[in-house]
Amino acid sequence: MFETKSGRAKTKNALSPEAKPRELRSDQAMLLVSASEGDANMLYAAGFFVPDPFIFFQHKKTKYVVMSDLEIDRAKKQARVDRVLSLSLYQKKLRRAGKASPGMTDILDLLFRERGIRSLIVPANFSALLADQLRAKGFSVQIKRDPFFAERETKATDEVKHITESLRVARLGLEAGIRALKRTKIGLPKH
Repeated sequence: MFETKSGRAKTKNALSPEAKPRELRSDQAMLLVSASEGDANMLYAAGFFVPDPFIFFQHKKTKYVVMSDLEIDRAKKQARVDRVLSLSLYQKKLRRAGKASPGMTDILDLLFRERGIRSLIVPANFSALLADQLRAKGFSVQIKRDPFFAERETKATDEVKHITESLRVARLGLEAGIRALKRTKIGLPKH
Protein backbone atom coordinates (compact mmCIF):
# COMPACT_ATOMS: atom_id res chain seq x y z
CA MET A 1 0.00 0.00 0.00
CA PHE A 2 1.24 3.50 -0.67
CA GLU A 3 -0.03 7.02 -0.14
CA THR A 4 -1.37 9.20 -2.93
CA LYS A 5 -1.03 13.00 -3.05
CA SER A 6 -4.36 13.27 -1.20
CA GLY A 7 -2.82 11.33 1.69
CA ARG A 8 -5.30 8.50 1.24
CA ALA A 9 -4.20 4.95 0.59
CA LYS A 10 -4.35 3.85 -3.04
CA THR A 11 -6.72 0.93 -3.50
CA LYS A 12 -7.45 -1.39 -6.35
CA ASN A 13 -10.67 -2.17 -8.12
CA ALA A 14 -11.31 -5.92 -8.40
CA LEU A 15 -11.40 -5.51 -12.18
CA SER A 16 -8.19 -3.51 -12.45
CA PRO A 17 -5.14 -5.02 -14.22
CA GLU A 18 -3.28 -5.20 -10.90
CA ALA A 19 -5.97 -7.54 -9.53
CA LYS A 20 -5.46 -10.14 -12.28
CA PRO A 21 -3.37 -13.15 -11.21
CA ARG A 22 -0.40 -14.18 -13.29
CA GLU A 23 -1.28 -16.18 -16.42
CA LEU A 24 0.16 -19.69 -16.33
CA ARG A 25 0.98 -22.03 -19.19
CA SER A 26 -1.07 -25.23 -19.37
CA ASP A 27 1.87 -27.27 -18.03
CA GLN A 28 2.71 -24.80 -15.26
CA ALA A 29 1.52 -24.26 -11.67
CA MET A 30 2.24 -21.95 -8.77
CA LEU A 31 3.02 -24.06 -5.68
CA LEU A 32 3.21 -23.30 -1.97
CA VAL A 33 3.71 -25.84 0.82
CA SER A 34 3.59 -24.22 4.26
CA ALA A 35 1.35 -23.30 7.20
CA SER A 36 -0.74 -20.22 6.50
CA GLU A 37 -0.47 -19.26 10.16
CA GLY A 38 3.18 -18.30 9.61
CA ASP A 39 3.39 -17.59 5.87
CA ALA A 40 1.78 -14.42 4.48
CA ASN A 41 1.89 -15.78 0.91
CA MET A 42 0.03 -18.94 1.91
CA LEU A 43 -2.51 -16.96 3.93
CA TYR A 44 -3.11 -14.70 0.94
CA ALA A 45 -3.40 -17.69 -1.43
CA ALA A 46 -5.69 -19.90 0.65
CA GLY A 47 -7.51 -17.25 2.66
CA PHE A 48 -7.62 -19.02 6.01
CA PHE A 49 -5.37 -19.80 8.98
CA VAL A 50 -3.96 -23.33 9.32
CA PRO A 51 -1.24 -24.13 11.89
CA ASP A 52 0.23 -27.09 9.97
CA PRO A 53 1.79 -27.13 6.50
CA PHE A 54 -0.51 -27.95 3.59
CA ILE A 55 -0.40 -27.78 -0.21
CA PHE A 56 -1.73 -24.90 -2.30
CA PHE A 57 -1.33 -24.82 -6.05
CA GLN A 58 -2.81 -22.84 -8.89
CA HIS A 59 -3.05 -24.49 -12.29
CA LYS A 60 -4.43 -22.46 -15.15
CA LYS A 61 -7.07 -20.38 -13.35
CA THR A 62 -8.04 -22.99 -10.76
CA LYS A 63 -6.82 -22.74 -7.16
CA TYR A 64 -6.47 -25.94 -5.11
CA VAL A 65 -5.62 -26.86 -1.53
CA VAL A 66 -4.78 -30.38 -0.40
CA MET A 67 -5.84 -30.85 3.19
CA SER A 68 -5.54 -33.43 5.95
CA ASP A 69 -8.70 -35.07 7.28
CA LEU A 70 -8.43 -32.83 10.34
CA GLU A 71 -8.72 -29.61 8.30
CA ILE A 72 -10.64 -30.61 5.16
CA ASP A 73 -14.15 -29.67 6.36
CA ARG A 74 -12.98 -26.27 7.61
CA ALA A 75 -11.12 -25.70 4.33
CA LYS A 76 -14.31 -26.43 2.35
CA LYS A 77 -16.08 -23.70 4.34
CA GLN A 78 -13.32 -21.10 4.73
CA ALA A 79 -10.65 -21.45 2.02
CA ARG A 80 -10.82 -19.01 -0.90
CA VAL A 81 -10.04 -21.67 -3.48
CA ASP A 82 -11.89 -23.49 -6.25
CA ARG A 83 -11.14 -27.07 -5.16
CA VAL A 84 -10.35 -28.73 -1.82
CA LEU A 85 -8.64 -32.11 -2.26
CA SER A 86 -8.13 -34.83 0.34
CA LEU A 87 -4.55 -35.60 1.33
CA SER A 88 -5.58 -39.05 2.65
CA LEU A 89 -7.26 -39.89 -0.68
CA TYR A 90 -3.97 -39.23 -2.52
CA GLN A 91 -2.04 -41.23 0.07
CA LYS A 92 -4.46 -44.16 -0.49
CA LYS A 93 -4.05 -43.90 -4.29
CA LEU A 94 -0.28 -44.09 -3.90
CA ARG A 95 -0.45 -47.04 -1.48
CA ARG A 96 -2.68 -48.93 -3.95
CA ALA A 97 -0.05 -48.19 -6.62
CA GLY A 98 2.62 -49.85 -4.44
CA LYS A 99 4.13 -46.88 -2.55
CA ALA A 100 4.27 -48.15 1.07
CA SER A 101 4.66 -44.80 2.81
CA PRO A 102 4.04 -41.93 0.37
CA GLY A 103 5.75 -38.65 1.19
CA MET A 104 5.09 -35.07 0.14
CA THR A 105 7.08 -35.44 -3.10
CA ASP A 106 5.09 -38.53 -4.09
CA ILE A 107 1.79 -36.74 -3.46
CA LEU A 108 2.85 -33.67 -5.44
CA ASP A 109 4.13 -35.88 -8.26
CA LEU A 110 0.75 -37.64 -8.53
CA LEU A 111 -1.25 -34.39 -8.28
CA PHE A 112 0.79 -32.76 -11.03
CA ARG A 113 0.98 -35.76 -13.35
CA GLU A 114 -2.82 -36.06 -13.22
CA ARG A 115 -3.05 -32.48 -14.49
CA GLY A 116 -0.16 -32.49 -16.97
CA ILE A 117 1.91 -30.08 -14.87
CA ARG A 118 5.68 -30.21 -15.50
CA SER A 119 6.80 -26.70 -14.46
CA LEU A 120 6.45 -25.17 -11.00
CA ILE A 121 6.80 -21.61 -9.72
CA VAL A 122 7.56 -21.46 -6.00
CA PRO A 123 8.24 -18.63 -3.52
CA ALA A 124 11.72 -17.75 -2.27
CA ASN A 125 11.02 -19.36 1.13
CA PHE A 126 10.12 -22.73 -0.46
CA SER A 127 11.93 -25.76 0.96
CA ALA A 128 15.21 -26.33 -0.91
CA LEU A 129 14.97 -30.05 -0.14
CA LEU A 130 11.46 -30.32 -1.59
CA ALA A 131 12.50 -28.31 -4.66
CA ASP A 132 15.45 -30.68 -5.23
CA GLN A 133 13.20 -33.74 -4.78
CA LEU A 134 10.72 -32.35 -7.33
CA ARG A 135 13.54 -31.64 -9.79
CA ALA A 136 14.74 -35.23 -9.32
CA LYS A 137 11.23 -36.36 -10.37
CA GLY A 138 11.61 -34.35 -13.59
CA PHE A 139 9.83 -31.12 -12.70
CA SER A 140 11.18 -27.70 -13.61
CA VAL A 141 11.18 -25.61 -10.42
CA GLN A 142 11.51 -21.83 -10.73
CA ILE A 143 11.94 -19.68 -7.64
CA LYS A 144 10.07 -16.39 -7.79
CA ARG A 145 11.35 -13.61 -5.57
CA ASP A 146 8.99 -11.58 -3.44
CA PRO A 147 6.46 -10.31 -3.99
CA PHE A 148 5.22 -13.77 -4.90
CA PHE A 149 1.74 -12.34 -5.42
CA ALA A 150 2.35 -8.86 -6.82
CA GLU A 151 -1.32 -7.99 -6.32
CA ARG A 152 -0.72 -8.13 -2.52
CA GLU A 153 1.18 -4.84 -2.74
CA THR A 154 -1.95 -2.83 -3.58
CA LYS A 155 -4.73 -3.05 -1.03
CA ALA A 156 -8.44 -3.31 -1.80
CA THR A 157 -10.82 -0.89 -0.09
CA ASP A 158 -11.99 -3.49 2.45
CA GLU A 159 -8.36 -4.43 3.25
CA VAL A 160 -7.55 -0.76 3.95
CA LYS A 161 -10.57 -0.57 6.28
CA HIS A 162 -9.44 -3.69 8.17
CA ILE A 163 -5.86 -2.43 8.49
CA THR A 164 -7.10 0.99 9.68
CA GLU A 165 -9.34 -0.62 12.30
CA SER A 166 -6.54 -2.94 13.47
CA LEU A 167 -4.19 0.02 13.91
CA ARG A 168 -6.89 1.96 15.82
CA VAL A 169 -7.45 -0.95 18.22
CA ALA A 170 -3.70 -1.54 18.65
CA ARG A 171 -3.23 2.13 19.50
CA LEU A 172 -5.98 1.94 22.14
CA GLY A 173 -4.31 -1.13 23.66
CA LEU A 174 -0.91 0.55 23.70
CA GLU A 175 -2.34 3.70 25.33
CA ALA A 176 -4.06 1.58 28.00
CA GLY A 177 -0.79 -0.21 28.70
CA ILE A 178 1.09 3.08 29.04
CA ARG A 179 -1.56 4.43 31.45
CA ALA A 180 -1.30 1.26 33.55
CA LEU A 181 2.50 1.56 33.70
CA LYS A 182 2.26 5.20 34.76
CA ARG A 183 0.04 4.22 37.70
CA THR A 184 2.48 1.59 39.00
CA LYS A 185 4.86 2.25 41.85
CA ILE A 186 8.39 0.95 41.80
CA GLY A 187 9.54 -0.58 45.03
CA LEU A 188 9.94 -3.76 47.00
CA PRO A 189 6.82 -5.72 47.91
CA LYS A 190 5.71 -5.31 51.53
CA HIS A 191 5.38 -8.51 53.59
